Parts: sequence; structure tokens; C-alpha cells
Amino acid sequence: MALTGREIVGLEEVVYGVEDMDLARRFFADWGLKERAATNAKLVFEAVNGTRVVARPVDAPDLAPAIQEGSGVREIVWGVHKKTDLKKLADAVAKDRPVVKAKDGTIRFCDPMGLTVGFTVTKRRNPVARMKRDEFNTMTKIERLDRPAKFYDHAVPISLAHAVFNVPDLAQMEKFYVGRLKFGVSDYYFKDGKLRGIFMRCSTPGDHHTWFLMASPDGKPHLNHVAFKVRDIHEVFGGGLNLTRKGWPTEIGPGRHPISSAYFWYFKNPIGGAIEYCADEDRCTKKWKPRDFDSVPENFAEWALPQGISTHVVDIKERKAEA
Repeated sequence: MALTGREIVGLEEVVYGVEDMDLARRFFADWGLKERAATNAKLVFEAVNGTRVVARPVDAPDLAPAIQEGSGVREIVWGVHKKTDLKKLADAVAKDRPVVKAKDGTIRFCDPMGLTVGFTVTKRRNPVARMKRDEFNTMTKIERLDRPAKFYDHAVPISLAHAVFNVPDLAQMEKFYVGRLKFGVSDYYFKDGKLRGIFMRCSTPGDHHTWFLMASPDGKPHLNHVAFKVRDIHEVFGGGLNLTRKGWPTEIGPGRHPISSAYFWYFKNPIGGAIEYCADEDRCTKKWKPRDFDSVPENFAEWALPQGISTHVVDIKERKAEA
């Protein structure tokens, strides 16, 4: 059976190998995920729809091999709709690499950059009430009447959104994920005429990107970041302000991407790479035509604050004194 490009639901689970389990536990709790399990050997955190983050000690004997030193992502697991999708994906992967099937039906293999990748039947939930964005008022449509807008004092991520890696061989990765696994290409990054990045979606129709791969500057694979969806722009800000109050440093943001249209706020993740709150990204069908963008700062962000936002208002007297 041939793949159609509609088998994969999205990211189901991201597994980290971490050097400091206590730090990981504190960070993901502050990030807004719900703790489901906590032992010395394993932490499990969930977003609202059931997508998961798992943290394991870096020296756990059954942990997937590392693609870089220190703490970082060891495994990416994608959810699929049904068991027959697993069979189709396993057959596609097994053409040139070993595929291991677990007791629960999950299949695992190593992709061209050496990362362990899994496919499993999704266990996502659809808690519609918890996923509803706040109402917005515009010049042509009033959604919110006789009540103030919602202010978030923290974020509660709805779902894993996407993962981003720097890879040694972009062409090889495109051939595998797009050519073989039928990921869709949303947009491309170029620099000096050379391909520098590929925005991919795991299925079509789908979010603008669930898998973004960039050319590695040193020829080695590296985790860049993992992103989580929140309800709307207000929650991006509320979540970011909460992380700031708790002392976690901003990587960059808040801001807005011209590519994907999404609002973002990135933080430094103490257990590897960066981590992102995002909202309001483009949705793509087969009608979407991939675009070519120069890999320049203004195409990364229409606007962005480089070091986050202060969590208190500067006193107006102080501002006058500075002036």
C-alpha cells in the first residue's frame, strides 16, 4: 500500500536524555505541562491533548543513542491514525534500514542524521473546551461583548507543535522525509543561492510546519528547538511573562514569523536546545505552493524583542528622569 501523505497526525512524543532530572522536572512544570509520572528513571509530562514530553537520565541503558553531547532530544515519535498506517510506514522505511517493532506496535528506526524516530497509533485527545481561543473584537466582527479580554498568568500548552534540527545533509533528509515518507514541503530557505532550510508538514492538509530542518553550520546534527501550541497570542505573552518571572531566560521573543505567520516566544531550554510557545500559524492544503525565502533576519521575524519583556511597568517618574 502506497503512502498518501495523510497518515501522520503530528508529533506524539519527544524524548529527552537529561543530565539533571530535577531541573527537567522543574522546568517542564513551569512551562505549563501536566506531570503524569515522576521517578528517578523517568519523567512524563503532557500537553492538554495528550501529546507528551518524556525525560530520562542520559545514562539510561535503554535510552536511544545521542546525536550530540549532553542533554538533548533522543527520540521523536509521530502519531498516526491507525494500525494499517504503521504497516505502510514500516514498509517504506524498511527499504534501506532496520525497523524495530515494540510490543505496543510502535515502530522505530534511525533516520539519515542518526536520530531515533518512532511511529505509533495516536492517543491524542480532543478537549475542545480547553482548546478554545479567547474571543477577539475587530472592525468587522465583534466576538466579545460586555466583558474584558482574557489575561493569562501562565500558559497551558495545548499540543506539541513542531521540532527543528540542524542537519548535516539537507538533500538526504528531504529525499527521506518528503520523497519516501510523503511529508509536504511548505517553504524553503536559501542563502547565497544554496538551500539552507526546509519547512515540512507531516501531513496535508496540515499546519505550516511540524518538521523544520536547517543546514548544520558544523556538519553535525544538533537539536534547535521544540515548539508547543497555545490558544492565542494572549497566551503566548502570558506564558512568556510567567517564565520570565520564574527566572528562565529568553532565547528570543516575543515576535512574529513572516514564514508561517505564527506568533512566538522562545526560551532557552536547560535540558537541550530552545523551546517555543507559538500560536496562529498558517494551515496548508494541496493548494499551498512552496515559496523560496532568503535566510535573513527579516524573514525570520517581522518583529521580535531580543530579550523578552519586563514583567513590571517602568515607573513614569523614572522614565522622565532618564530623559
